[in-house]
Order: sequence, then C-alpha cells, then structure tokens
Amino acid sequence: MRWSGIHIEGFGKWSDYRLQLGEGPTVIYGPNEAGKSTILGFARSMLYGFASKANRTERQEPLYGGKHGGRLYFQDALGLNYVMERYASSSGKVIVKRLDESGGLSADGDAMVLSQPQWERQFLDGISERIYRELFAITLTELQAIGMLEGDELGKQLYHAGWSGGAAAAFAEKQLTGQLDALYRPKGSTQPLNRAAKTWEELENELRRFADPIETYRRLTHQIEEESFALRQEEEAVTGLRAESALLDRAVAQHELWLNKRALLLELASLATWPLLPEDLRHRHDALMNQRAKLLTEIARLDADREECRTKLSLLPNDEAVLDDAEPIEHLLLSAREIASIRTEIAELAVEIREHRAALARLVGRISPDWTEESLSSFHATVEDRDTLRRWRGREAELQREMEAAETLLRSLLPDIRESRQLLEKWQLEMESLRHRRVGIELKPQSAETLQSASRLFEEAIREWELAEFRGGQAAESVPNRKPNQPSAARFFWAAAVVLGLASALLVSRGWPAAAAAAGAGAIAGMLGALFWPKQATDLHARPTVGAGASEQQAAANRLTAAVSALIAEPGPIIAALRLDSHAQVSSRTTGSRSGRSRAIAVDAISRGEAEAAVSLESRSDIRESIRNAIEQRLEQLREAGRLREKTQEAETRLSRLHAQEQEARQRTAEAVRELNDLTSRREQWLSARGLPTSVTTDGALELLDLAEQGQDRLQQAARSAMKHAELTSRVGRFGDEVGEIAARCGMNGDRVAEEPEVVIRQLHALLQRQSAVNAEAQSLLRQLQAWDGLAAQSQAELAVQEAQVAEWLAMAGAADALEFASALETSERRRWLSASLIRMNAELGAGLTDEQLVRIEEWYAVSDEASLHLQAERTRERLAELERGYRSRSEQIGRLRQELDTLIRQDDRRRLAEEKEQTAAVVEELSQQFLVRAAALAMIRRTKRMMEEKRQPGVLRDASRYMTRLSQGRYTRIVIPDGAQTVHLHTPDDRVVDSVHVSRGTAEQVYLAMRLALADEASASAGLPMLLDDLFVNFDRARLEAAVEIVKEIAGRRQLLLLTCHPHIRDLLIEAMPAAQLVELSS
Repeated sequence: MRWSGIHIEGFGKWSDYRLQLGEGPTVIYGPNEAGKSTILGFARSMLYGFASKANRTERQEPLYGGKHGGRLYFQDALGLNYVMERYASSSGKVIVKRLDESGGLSADGDAMVLSQPQWERQFLDGISERIYRELFAITLTELQAIGMLEGDELGKQLYHAGWSGGAAAAFAEKQLTGQLDALYRPKGSTQPLNRAAKTWEELENELRRFADPIETYRRLTHQIEEESFALRQEEEAVTGLRAESALLDRAVAQHELWLNKRALLLELASLATWPLLPEDLRHRHDALMNQRAKLLTEIARLDADREECRTKLSLLPNDEAVLDDAEPIEHLLLSAREIASIRTEIAELAVEIREHRAALARLVGRISPDWTEESLSSFHATVEDRDTLRRWRGREAELQREMEAAETLLRSLLPDIRESRQLLEKWQLEMESLRHRRVGIELKPQSAETLQSASRLFEEAIREWELAEFRGGQAAESVPNRKPNQPSAARFFWAAAVVLGLASALLVSRGWPAAAAAAGAGAIAGMLGALFWPKQATDLHARPTVGAGASEQQAAANRLTAAVSALIAEPGPIIAALRLDSHAQVSSRTTGSRSGRSRAIAVDAISRGEAEAAVSLESRSDIRESIRNAIEQRLEQLREAGRLREKTQEAETRLSRLHAQEQEARQRTAEAVRELNDLTSRREQWLSARGLPTSVTTDGALELLDLAEQGQDRLQQAARSAMKHAELTSRVGRFGDEVGEIAARCGMNGDRVAEEPEVVIRQLHALLQRQSAVNAEAQSLLRQLQAWDGLAAQSQAELAVQEAQVAEWLAMAGAADALEFASALETSERRRWLSASLIRMNAELGAGLTDEQLVRIEEWYAVSDEASLHLQAERTRERLAELERGYRSRSEQIGRLRQELDTLIRQDDRRRLAEEKEQTAAVVEELSQQFLVRAAALAMIRRTKRMMEEKRQPGVLRDASRYMTRLSQGRYTRIVIPDGAQTVHLHTPDDRVVDSVHVSRGTAEQVYLAMRLALADEASASAGLPMLLDDLFVNFDRARLEAAVEIVKEIAGRRQLLLLTCHPHIRDLLIEAMPAAQLVELSS
C-alpha cells in the first residue's frame, strides 16, 4: 500500500485539511503544536478506527468543526487507486471506493462497506493495530521509555524487541508462572492446592480414628468435676510444701558460705587502722619502675651509639673532584640509552630506504613501462581530477542503467500499444454503427436533456389541446357553427413567435441551453403557423366553436404546434396526422379498431412525411405512443453514444500516452548513447594529457591515480628516511665528543672513549654514585648524632620526673622506704578484697529470696547446726514425694475421663467431617483443573518462543546487527541473543562482548531502533505498509544523526516513509540526504 493523499474533515486541530503525498519520502516539519502528531494520530485512526470517548487524548474530537473523520487516498500493490472513508459515527465501518486514473470515481466500481477485520485482511495484509504501532509507527515515546530502564529490565526489553509481540508473550509467561506457583508447589504449604490436599488427608485420618461411644456423657462429667476439686486441694498442699523444701535445701547448701562471711567480717574489723590507698597504685608503681629501668638502659645505649658515630665520621674518605661534572654525567647517561636505540634505528632506516626504492620500481612499472621516478615525482593529480573520474564513472553507470531501463520500457510498451489501438478501432466501429442506426420517427434534440425538456412540453401541450377540444365540442352542440377570425389568429401566431424568441435569448444568457432550445423551436413553430394559417385553420377549426371556447382551443392548438415543431425534425406529417385525427375519430366509431400491423405501417409512413397515412392510426393516443417510443429509443441511443465516446476518448488518451512514452524512451536511449561516446572521448583526452595509456577504462584510470599516489608517498617516505638517517648519525658523533671531554677531565683513557662512549659514561656515572653515597652517609651520621644527643637529654629529664613521683607515693603510704611501702600497699589491697568478697557473699546468699525467706533462714542458722538442718530437709522431701504421687495419680485419672468424654463428643461430628471431606475433594478437583489449563498455556507459549528463536530471529538479528553497526559508527558489529537467556549481547570489532545491562541509555535506544527496523524489514515481505517516524532522532548527536539519516534514506528506497520533526537541523539533514523527498511545512 502506498498513500497518495489525506483529507482530514475534522480531527483535533485540523478541519478540512488536504495533504498530497508524492512518490518519494515525505518530511513533515513544524514547531510544537503545529499538528504533526495529530496527523500521525489521524493516519492510525483511519487504518484501525477511532479511540473510545474515554480515551480523549487519542480520539481527538474536532476543535474547529467538521465531521469527525476523513479520507485516505492510496494505491494497492497492483497499482489500482482507491479512496477509503472512515468516520467516528460509522460504528467501525470502512467505505472503500475505486478511482480511475484521473482521480475520479470509477464508472464500474461500486462502494465497498467493510468491517475492520475485512479491511485489514483485504488491504492491510492482515497487520493488526498492535503490530502496526510496534513496527510501522515508531514514536519518541518508545525510545524515551527504553532510556529510562536500568539493568535486567533493559536487557529483557531489548530481548523482547527482537520479535514482534515478545513483550506481550513474556508478560503472559510471567503471569502464568506466577499463577501456577500461587496454585501449587511440590514442597509448598501455603498454596491453595497444597492446603486443600493437606486438609483432605487430615479429614481422612480423623474419620479413620473414630470409634463407637462406651460411656454416657453425664457420668463422665460428674466424675471429672469431683476429681478436679480434689486435685486443686492437693495442688495447694504440694505447692506450699515444695517451697519449704526448696528453702531448707538452700539453707543447708549455704551454711558454709554463711560461716565464711562471719570470718571475713572479723578480719576486716582488724585492718581498719591501715590507710586505704588508691586501687590502681600497685599497677602504676610497677609500671613506673619498669619505665625507670628501661630509661636507664636507653641512656647507656645512647652514650655508646654516639661514640661509635663519631668514630665512623672520622674514617669516611672525601673526594670532591668528580662531583663538579655531576649534571653533565647524568644528562649523558640518559642520552646513552637513547644512543643505543638510535644506532639500531640507523640500521633499520638503511633497510627501509632500500625497501622504498624497490617498491618504487615496482609501482612505476605497473603504471607505465615508459615512466621513471622523475615522471612519478613530476606527476600531479588533484582532488578535482579524481572527482571528475568518479563523476564520469557514475555517469557512465547511470547511462547504462538508463539505456537498459529504456529498452525494458520499449519492450513492455509494444503489447500495450497494440491492445490500445485494437480497443480504439473497436469503439470507433461501434460509434459508426450507432450513428447509422435508425430509430423510427426522427427527433430534433441532440442531447438527452434537451430531448426530455421537449418531451415534457409536448405532453403538456397535447393534454391542453385535448381538454380544449372537449370543451369546444360541448359548446358546438348548443351554438350554430361560425367561421373563425382568420386574420386575428395569424396575428396571434406572429406575437407568440416574437415572445418565444425573446424568451430563448434570455434563457441562453441565464445558462439554460435546453430550455432556450425549446423556446427557440416554439418561436419557429409560431412563424410557420402564421404563414400557413389560412389552410390549417380551415381544417383544424372545422368544428364550430363559440365565444371563449374558440379562443382557448386556438391557443392550445398553437402550443401543440410549437411543441411538435421543437420535438420532431419533420413536424409537418405529425401536425397533419393530428389534423386528420378528427375524421379518424368519426370513422373509427363505425369501422372499429385496426390491427397493430396497420398502426406500425402508419408510423413508418409518418416518418417518411406521408401525412395521409395517419388515418390508419386509431386515435391521437397511438401518435403519442409512437412518439414516446421514439423518445425512449433516442434516449437509449444518446446514452450508448455517450458511453462509447468516453471509451473512445479513454483509448485515445491511453494510446497517446503510450506513444509519448515510447518516443521519450527512444529519445532517452539516443541521448544516453551520445553522452556515453562524449564521456569516452573526454576520458581519452584526459589520459593522453597526463601521459597515461588511453586504452584504460574509468575504473582503470582511478586505479592508476591510486598507484601514482602510492608511488609519490613512497618517494616522500624514502626522502624522509634518508634525512632522518643523516640526522641520527650526526647526533651519535656529538655524543662521543661530549663524553670524551668529561673523561679527559677525570683522567680516563681517550682511546676507549672513541670506541665505546656508552661504556665510559656508565663508568663515570658509577664513580659519581660512589662519591655521592659517601657524602650522603656523612650527612646521615651527623643527623643521627644530633638526634641521639637530644634523646639523651630527654631521658635524663624523664628520670627526674619519675624520682619525684616515687617520693610522693611513699609520703601517701606513710612509709620511710620501699619495704614499708610494699607492706602498706599489700594491706590496702587486702581490705579492698575483703569488702568485695562480703558484697559478693551477701548477693549470693540473698539471690532470689524475699525478705521473709531471708529472716527465716537466719532464724534456722541461729538455732540449728548443719546436721539438724539436713535432717529437717530430708523429712520435708519425704512428705512432698508422697503428696506428689497422689497428685499425679489423680491427674492421670482426670485425663482418662476427659479422653473418654472427648471421644464421645467427636462421634457426633462424623457426618460433618464426611461433608467437609467431599467439599475439600471438589476444591482439589477444581484447583487441579485450573492448574492443568495454565500449565498447558505456559507450555504452548514456551514452544512458540522456541520456534521463533530457532527460525525467525537469525534473519532479524542479522539485519539489526547491520543497522547497529551503522548507528554506532562501527563501535558494535553484532547483536546476539544467547541460547536460554532473556537478554541481548553486543559484540565489538575486537570480539569483546558487552551485556545490554551495561550499555548507556543512548546505546539502548539505538539497539531498540535497530531491532524495530529489522522486524519492519521482515514484515515488509508480506506487508508493504507506509512507515511513520515521529521525531526519533531528537536525542542523537551529530554522528549518530547522520548515520540514522543514511539508514532512513536506505529504507525510503524500499517503502513509503513519513518523517515528522520539529527541529530544523533534522529537517535540513533529511532534505540534504534525500533531495527527492517532499517537504511539508506546518505553522503553529
């Protein structure tokens, strides 16, 4: 399908807007709110219907009037032209009409009213709206949506862009997988099917455990109440006795601890006179003593190190002569490494110079046997020469293609010319046959409109005459006959002729030719009536008339005569037949009716002008019937003549057009041959002027230019290599001279300097390094000696501080020396330990006990010893064990009774459990059915995806890779979808693989666009629909934009393109790349 025009009657901001589309691509440019997207929405609505009223954004109700909808003019694959109409009020119906070559409605084509499925199947190649939006109407919205995705979402979106409908299939697959997991999992427990199956199993087990009742409900409840009351009383006794037993056991266990507590209290009271020193004093004292010992050791070591340093300083050698040339030696040492590489480079340059000479000899020989290096050096070929050769080559190829196309056109035109000539001869023969066909009574009007108008006037006139005769006949019965006033009647005829002539002129001026012809015919008939009135009046008014009846009959006769004269080519016989009709009426009353054959003979005689034959007609009705038959035959003949004229004109037009095309093709062939000969002559002159062989073709000339440029490059490279060789050799000599000067100052052998300057400079550098190391070591020893002097002074100061701290601690303890200080420190630590131990014992003795329990234990300790406490605790445990045995026995009895009662109660629930089991089984069956349906759908989707990936994706990915290589300027060369992965991989020229989750947003947009264009190319094999691109390149930089425009230019050669943009630089670039494109500029 190729669109040729759009007519928007009312859609959004557009009202009665027409847009003609050419053969090539169309660029629609305009600022924001100019209506570009409205045109895109109108095209989609015309193809697939209008959106619902709820979706007002896409429905686009008319803002400025007009019927909501319009027309789309298009041409199908066979070259037939159509126009389709669609309106929002037509309930989805599409009206399609066939057009002829001039753009008008075809004469043999009826309007087709199609439903949307029929329209898509017959004209859109079965393409649905979703596929059209995804592949043929790509907007900036999709690219921006791709740019907003990140990570795995981006990879999946690009993967599904590789096949049409992939996103919908992935969504369905994800939904089905989630629904299956929500219904059932092999090891799940919360899913509906898992829960239902588990419930059914539990109900089955419960029903199996049921037994018949053996005790009555009343007896069991009474026994349970009695046993429960007794159990509560025993429980209270056991609880009290158990608490007393536990308290006695704790008193026995803590008796020794209580004795230890009393001993610690006595010892703490005995140490109350000693001073309580700080808790961390021992730690600080020990640390200070350790620091003091270390400090004394450090002072002794510093004294020894300072002495050793002074000895080393006195033994170091001192030679300052070599240090004067330190900077030149360092510089020459760096140059020595470079000199070695320069020597290698000199050797390589010599080999390279030889290679250049050999290559030059080969290139000169390939150009021409007569050429030398001097010829090559003097040869000059400009860019203009190369462009000239390229233009000649391109023009030669174009001329060859034009000649082939012209020959093909000539071969295809010959059968069409023969066919058109045969049709023209056929229609001309039929026209000639129709022109000589006789239809009975010959009529005057030559057009259908004039004939119908004259026929109506005749019918009205004859009816008026019959009415006037009828009234005149009634008047004749009561009044005697009298002769009419003949001069007055003649004057009446002349007046009627004048009036009708003026009316004819007026009707012509108003644009009514048919009525004017009728009026003119009436005027002529009036003049004839005035001339022949004496004879006709005698016959027509033979019956007597009286008063007003006579004048009325006379006027009716005049009108009838004018009508017959305007209708019939030879009106005399008809008028005569009407004159004789009165006698025929009288005789018919006596002779009866005549046969139809005699009536036909009379009509034929009238057509020959024999008025007397009219008496063979029965009445005036026979004459009217004959005239009517003649009128119908004449109308049919006029219509047939019109159809034959149209067919003849169409055949002549087509034959003229084919002859013009044939002449144009032959002229193009002759012009192409002349221009091709001229190009060959100019090429030979160009080659001869430059000393090149004239027998080569344009491609050969371009190759010779390439060889000459290569040779000149070789000459330049050889010259540069020779210059560099001389420069490097001079630099090596300067290096040897500088090394010799320094070696002479340092007293080294000059002969070796000339042979191996690099070795000599390394020796000088080693001597410099040794002397520099000696100086550095001396400086280091001096700095170390200064540091050690400072450390010794600092250590002495710290030792004095420590001595003052020791004296302060002795005064705090009231000790005279170190021994007394140690005794006071130990006593203070003992007091602290005793206090902490008492606190710990009190916490241990009172842990978990109330005040009343502590008081009771103290009372037991006061009146009993350890043996008495043991005996009392043993007796309490025995009483507690006896009570617990009775309590357990009664509890077991109550449990047995409760179990019997529960069994009895559950027996009444058997029916309820059975019903629940059946309901659960029904739920399991229903959920299993849902699971099976979804599992089958999921398997079909996965099979479809696998088939698509195996059969369809390789071709799509090849095309997408080609587009991506051009869009990315060669940065990415392939697009690959790995087996089993829902992501896209991009390959670089060096075979690196980049996952789509790591690409930039701009690259993601390019991949998405490449995928969509590749899918559209695949779909174009069966669906040649136009493609609409709405400002896709707005975020592209210059390089990407130029690459995208080149791709658009390529696609425009295969299908119709509509490109919408609001950016002038994109518009200019598109027009520059596609000069044949149609530019439509919209204003806001």
